[in-house]
Amino acid sequence: MPQLLIYSPTQQMPFLSRLIKERNGLEDWVALLPVEEAKEPEKNLSLLVYPDKIVFPIDRSDITPPYLLPDLPFSEEHFMASVLLRLVHVEQAMEFVENGSSLYLHFLAFMHFITGEEVPGYLLDFLSKPDSYQGKEAFKAAHNRAVCLHYNPMEEEYPVEEISRLYEQALDLAEDENDRTFTLKHYAVFLMDTGREQKAEALLRDVRESALTSIARHDIQHALAHVLLYRLSSDYDSFTMGELRSLLKEVLDYKRSLGNKVKEAICLLDVSQAALLAKSYSESLGFVNKAIQIFQEEDFEEFYGEALRRKGVLLYAWAQAGNPQFFKSAMESFQKALELFPKETAPSVYADIHHHLARIYAELPVEDSKKSLMAGLSVSSFRKALEFFTKEEYPYEYATICTHFGNALCHFPPSLHSDHFEKALHYYREALDIRTAERFPVERALTLLNYLEAAWNLREKQNGSYQKRFQDMWDKANEILHLTKDETILQEARKHIEALERLKSGAGKK
Repeated sequence: MPQLLIYSPTQQMPFLSRLIKERNGLEDWVALLPVEEAKEPEKNLSLLVYPDKIVFPIDRSDITPPYLLPDLPFSEEHFMASVLLRLVHVEQAMEFVENGSSLYLHFLAFMHFITGEEVPGYLLDFLSKPDSYQGKEAFKAAHNRAVCLHYNPMEEEYPVEEISRLYEQALDLAEDENDRTFTLKHYAVFLMDTGREQKAEALLRDVRESALTSIARHDIQHALAHVLLYRLSSDYDSFTMGELRSLLKEVLDYKRSLGNKVKEAICLLDVSQAALLAKSYSESLGFVNKAIQIFQEEDFEEFYGEALRRKGVLLYAWAQAGNPQFFKSAMESFQKALELFPKETAPSVYADIHHHLARIYAELPVEDSKKSLMAGLSVSSFRKALEFFTKEEYPYEYATICTHFGNALCHFPPSLHSDHFEKALHYYREALDIRTAERFPVERALTLLNYLEAAWNLREKQNGSYQKRFQDMWDKANEILHLTKDETILQEARKHIEALERLKSGAGKK
């Protein structure tokens, strides 16, 4: 089945066909079609080849990097280079262009993008100063500079304002609304990455859908759905959930109509996530299982691993919602995913999976004889998670893992040689160093409640530590009263204060 559709005037097709046949093996990968049939195919890559120029249509399949290549004057060399580049045979494509030429540098930037290497500054400066171009090429230049700075790794500080300015400039320079939506989709990702999801949502809602092709419209709808998913993860709203599920249904139906199984499966993961947020666990499981099946059949290993990770998150949430029978299935799904995300090549995912496994090992219902073994596995996984999510590099994640580590320690079986509750207090203190009253008041209040629960269970110590511990608990319980207006949290804090008052008066302990 061809991966590349080449659209050309009928009279030019025999000549192009000969060029393709001269390159052994290329015929199996491309198909020549009349230019009158040109469209934006989502499943295949495409080229427009005219007697005087070669045009790279926007790739909405996400097969190639979001780097927009310039129109090329037609020549045999440019044609072969374009076909090979479109098929992502970049090094072979570069053999057909002059070393050091403008086109060679564009191809070089494209290759840097594919390999995940930073696009060198001299390439960015030469290729993508928007003020040096006119019309559509100026739009491409602004877009390219924005996505290169956004997606490529950089040793210097992330230039947020510069990237925002370039994205905005590209949006202003776009003469075609369909081109504009391609930039906007990536800008929306950047805005969410930098905590500005409200602006992303406003820009996506402002798009004139009536002016778009079907593919571009569904691209924008899917981007909006991602913003709503992100928003609902922290602030559930039934009205927004209704809109989200309607959007995702339309996008999913469209993906299915195209016959693009991988895109369908990616959308199914989003639909599953929406169902999970609505606590429709069984429905969510059905969607994620279908996605897993497709990724297996299509041999997309990384997507398959991500789907298994998502399934683990879903089953763990279901288990915590009063269905402990799903803890084991969640553990098995995470363990399968872990095989596809080794520490060496995917350290952040590896650490995230271990964080989930650590909590499951601590909460999995097992017979007494296996509790110490599960506790050991939990500690090992928590430590692996903290090796990556360090206090210096990932403070928020570090605080979250420390809090969960403390909670797990409080549920471990008693040990003769160490006090799990004392260790738990250590990890709660680590979390509290980051969860300050100014930045994370509610998270701090919840961690303080966890701290107090552990403190009540500490083994008695000598050398006057009792009074020090009492004052520590008294201060923390009273601090909670100033951190939140959540009545459930405040009631728990008052219970601790009342118990401490009874203890002080000698009326008994909690």
